[in-house]
This record gives sequence, structure tokens and C-alpha cells, in this order.
Amino acid sequence: MEGSNTEVLSRHARLHNDAARLFRALDEQDQERVVAAFHRFVDDLEEHLRVDLTIGYRLLMRHSSTSVRRIAERVISEQAEFPQQVELMIARWCRADPQMLLTQAFRDELETLVSNLLKRIRLEQRLLTALSSVA
Repeated sequence: MEGSNTEVLSRHARLHNDAARLFRALDEQDQERVVAAFHRFVDDLEEHLRVDLTIGYRLLMRHSSTSVRRIAERVISEQAEFPQQVELMIARWCRADPQMLLTQAFRDELETLVSNLLKRIRLEQRLLTALSSVA
């Protein structure tokens, strides 16, 4: 369990760093860095979602701890739309003209996505803490 916690926390830190790097590039209006940072962020975000799907919060719904089950239910219900939001953003922006990534529309959508990602990460960390306390 400890190894997987460390792996998840490492993935969370990588996503935080990716988002920060992307926003810095946007602030500097550095198109080349924005494109590279965005694609790195998308790759790490897709990996994060794949792992979440393979691990499956649904497995945690059968956990013996009521608090773990409640947090897992909350993650599932509140974050069910997040993968769809990611897919829409990828479809809209990954193949867009690189100049479009410097627009306010892109930044607004990215800020919303990152805000939702941070909420998801906080819930995942609460779930890991709950799992650690009952393990």
C-alpha cells in the first residue's frame, strides 16, 4: 500500500508541476514552451486517468471501512464528469493552431480544468489517508 501511495503522490506532484510550468509559459506568452508544457500536462493527465480507471474507486466501495467507502462514493459521484472534461479539452486544443493556445479562451478553460483537477487530487489524498489509517 505504501508504495502505491508514494506513486500516487508522485503523480500528483508531477501534475502540479506540469500545470505551474504551463501557466508560467502562458504568462510569458512563449508559444513554443506553451505547446510543449501543454502536451506534457496532457500526457501526465491521461496517465493519471488511466491509472485511476485501472485501480478503480469501485473496488474501494467494498472496503471494510465505512469512511473509505463514503470517500470513494464521493470521488465517484463528484468526479464522474472530469474525464469527459479532459477529453473535450484535448479534442479542442491538442490539434489547434499553436497560436490559439495563447488565447484567453484556452487559459480560461485550462484554469477550470486545473481547478477541478486540484479538487480531485485533494479527494484522492483524503482517500489515501483514510486507507492508510485503516490498513
